[in-house]
Amino acid sequence: MLGRVKGWIIGDLAWYEVAGAILVCLLCMINL
Repeated sequence: MLGRVKGWIIGDLAWYEVAGAILVCLLCMINL
């Protein structure tokens, strides 16, 4: 059970990192 929850947390963190990177790329493209 704990392993599954930890997997969810890690998955959420990875998703936030990917979403953040995409947002940064979009902002850079708009500024350019």
